[in-house]
Amino acid sequence: MARASNAAVIFRPLRLPRLLLLAPLLLAGCGNAAAEAEPVRTLLADTSPDGPVVDEAGLIPADAEAELDTGLREFFNQSGAALVVVTVNSLQGQSIEQAAHDTFGTLGIGDRQTHRGLLIFVAPADHSARIEVGCGLEATITDDVANTIMQDNIMPRFREADFVGGINSGADELMAAVNAGGTAQPVSASCRQIMGVAG
Repeated sequence: MARASNAAVIFRPLRLPRLLLLAPLLLAGCGNAAAEAEPVRTLLADTSPDGPVVDEAGLIPADAEAELDTGLREFFNQSGAALVVVTVNSLQGQSIEQAAHDTFGTLGIGDRQTHRGLLIFVAPADHSARIEVGCGLEATITDDVANTIMQDNIMPRFREADFVGGINSGADELMAAVNAGGTAQPVSASCRQIMGVAG
């Protein structure tokens, strides 16, 4: 299950050619996104992808996608944490928070026991991106960590329309943080309940 992360960002076109400007970080409310009663509405054409990269917006060239796919698979094999990258053509009127949450749930990122899943979700046509964090990683990828990765690694590259660079840099930092963070227990009451952790 995913919990709400504060790492959502809206980026808007600057009125200069071929340049994107990222607006200030938009903070969503903390809490357990999985507890919301809204029905899941998927934006994905393929809800059963065969790999950790789902590039429906066509942002990632084939060679870069293959390299990213390999790296994410190796990360999963070594850490037991699943990091998935999804790009979509449009949010279809949804908020970035709801779309990322629903996508996380639709794809079932992270296993049911550990909930160690991460999602980098990008909707370039809506100038939006988000990091979604599973309950099993909320003590490691805190809101502060996710926000820092958005601000320092993803946003500067998206600002120059370098989506591959932003995705790769964000993924590298998330993987490094997970590898350095161990297997800390969830901290929020909602995630502790989902994972059956006492206290």
